Amino acid sequence: RRRALASCDGCKGRRVKCQRSESEEACVSCVKAGIVCQTTLPRKTRIYGSVESLSIRYRALDALVKGLFADQDTADTKVLFRIAQERNISMPDANDTSAEQDLFQNTSGPSVKSDYDSDLDLPDIFLPVTQADNPFASRQPKLVDERLIPTPHGVSHYVGPSSSFKFAATIRNMVGQCSMLQQDDHQLRRNTHALRADFANMKISKVIEPREPDDSGNDTASVAGTDVATSTSRTTSPSNTFNDPHMQTMESAFSLLPPRNVADALVAGFFDRVHADFPLFHRSTFQQRYELSWEAASESTQKADLAWMCCLFMVFVLGAQALEEHDVEQSSQLQKRYLALTRARLHKLVTTSSLQNVQALALLMLYEHNSGERNTAWMLVGCAARMAICLGLHRDNTATSFDSIERNIRRRVWWTLYMFEHELSVVLGRPSGIDDAEVYVGLPDETIIEPAGCPDILKSSIQLTQLQIKMRATLYPLPRQQEIVLTAGHTHATSTMLRTLDTWFANMPAHLRPEHKSLLPTHQRAILLLHVRYQYTKTVATRPYILLKANNDINALAGRSPRHYDQENEARVLAETCCACAHETIKCLLMLGAAGLLNGTSWLDTYFAYHAILVICLDFLARPRELPDTPEDAARKQSVVQMCTFIRQTRLASTYHILGQVSVQFARIVGILDHSVPGEEGVGASAGGRDIVAGAPHHLPHGQPQLAAAVPVAGMAAHHVGNMYATPTHETFNTPGAMWDFFDLANPEQAGYGMNLAEFPQAGTFGQGMNPGY
Repeated sequence: RRRALASCDGCKGRRVKCQRSESEEACVSCVKAGIVCQTTLPRKTRIYGSVESLSIRYRALDALVKGLFADQDTADTKVLFRIAQERNISMPDANDTSAEQDLFQNTSGPSVKSDYDSDLDLPDIFLPVTQADNPFASRQPKLVDERLIPTPHGVSHYVGPSSSFKFAATIRNMVGQCSMLQQDDHQLRRNTHALRADFANMKISKVIEPREPDDSGNDTASVAGTDVATSTSRTTSPSNTFNDPHMQTMESAFSLLPPRNVADALVAGFFDRVHADFPLFHRSTFQQRYELSWEAASESTQKADLAWMCCLFMVFVLGAQALEEHDVEQSSQLQKRYLALTRARLHKLVTTSSLQNVQALALLMLYEHNSGERNTAWMLVGCAARMAICLGLHRDNTATSFDSIERNIRRRVWWTLYMFEHELSVVLGRPSGIDDAEVYVGLPDETIIEPAGCPDILKSSIQLTQLQIKMRATLYPLPRQQEIVLTAGHTHATSTMLRTLDTWFANMPAHLRPEHKSLLPTHQRAILLLHVRYQYTKTVATRPYILLKANNDINALAGRSPRHYDQENEARVLAETCCACAHETIKCLLMLGAAGLLNGTSWLDTYFAYHAILVICLDFLARPRELPDTPEDAARKQSVVQMCTFIRQTRLASTYHILGQVSVQFARIVGILDHSVPGEEGVGASAGGRDIVAGAPHHLPHGQPQLAAAVPVAGMAAHHVGNMYATPTHETFNTPGAMWDFFDLANPEQAGYGMNLAEFPQAGTFGQGMNPGY
């Protein structure tokens, strides 16, 4: 057939259709973007013909070469290149390792490639599965096990291959295998058998969506200072939610606010402790509107701005959470009250669009994520991102009518949503809802938006996020035939990805390196978190190879021959790289902890620690006991012990409370931590008696090892859990549904934990401290 006109360079780069009537004319996309439309890149070479005809041609050529050079080993590619060189025959580049589409394999289904796929310059790292596979042939290890995961109320949810849930599920399976193989080791059986049984036998998650629906269908709560109309749950009908009298005027709206001195303390706590990690506002503009709102509080006719009020409510919620150690009871009441007020108006927020709506949804999303509602957070961040796109925040060309401050606020909101949405996409293994080809936004001008901010940190953070996107698309794709195998192409792609990340690190400004000593705590935290994310990304990229190594260790423990892999040396190097990067992650987090900057309530610090601890502990899961520790092994074990100590001393939100328990439990299983259960002295005590206002400085440290912990949430950590394990069976360790990396914390008596849950101080207003059924 006649080929279409060649696409211009701009459309090829953006991977959009190049629309023009004549080859000499500029295309529609370039005209809109105001760039020169030119075609300089060569067209891709296409092969025309059917699979059958090409297969016959290939076999004929192969037979011809073998017949003409019967005395030489033509099965060796090097021999073919030597023959061509002797006869001055041009050949393709011998060093070109890019994978080509396999046109000659007889698959049982349609090809998984398309013309669009051929434009992607990515290695072919998956192979189709056919019914004709030899069942006795050695098989490559899988990277993907696609299925839906159950939650407590029975609805199953999807997580993808890059998700930490899948990683933890594989570790659980390996723990079960090791336990079956080590039953003769009586010392090990006495110390960890019950612990291993519990670790390997969890079927559901209380972190991705822990709330169970109320049987009555009316999940209302009695919140201090809030009547039935304003404490309605998510099941309340919109008509009851939005016709209440509390948001009609400024006077009625501000009757819901706390006293001015309390409100000031909550706002200060939010900006001192939360906003630097999740920037959404311009501090001066926010303060100006905040002051004007108090002045307008007596207006009986001025209509209240619901979106702004919801923003303010969520600032109060997150600010109260940040100041929780000063007065747990007062903080709990404030969080419950203003969270209920915001949720009661959620329907109104998602059905209208404004910048304040986006900001309110983003703050609610952050709180939901940290409180264990990660499915809710996923949906809210998607809603906020779609609303931001509706408002044109993803395109700078739409912001020309705004003044410089608002234009830069829009940019800040967009990039904060962009980075968190993609971060959550990697964590949950789900596809992003943002199409990067459509994004055209500059960086906010820091001299306008935040003169005291850390220079260049946002630019480097966005670059790292875009590398994470590339890493996930390249190393964790979703094949249509639902199986990914480790191939030489995958190893090459992983090594290339690591070099790309290292190049980004090498080009980083000197003042953003971890050895740079910043005088400002906010700058120091931002720099160390950037490097935590960098090491975490490298760990996720190489994670399949530490799983491969652990699987081979288990095979050796069982007396089975390890799986042979074409690139075994490279795989061992990548497995070691994974552990080394996990170690570097923990070292950066320990630096945060030593500086009092570790945040266990409103940001992802504990998640990064959890992931790194799982990787390091996995390396020791099935190691031969007679194998001595190397200096690197000893250093990694020591870092895990130190990190677990910080985790147990830091106040944690529900999501991170659970992750911290999993980390400590796995460290005990592999013998890095002591197996003894701590006593009740590990329980944090309340720091009550101080008012939340009096104890609220304007600059608060993120870490709280030196602070008293919160009162444990009722039903979660208020008692010591004894040894209530039943004798594990073979089915216990091989349950197909044992998928999750979290425990059912709602029923500790039934679950039976091999640790004292109370040793983890938990932020008292998360999880079941909320409303009934929350």
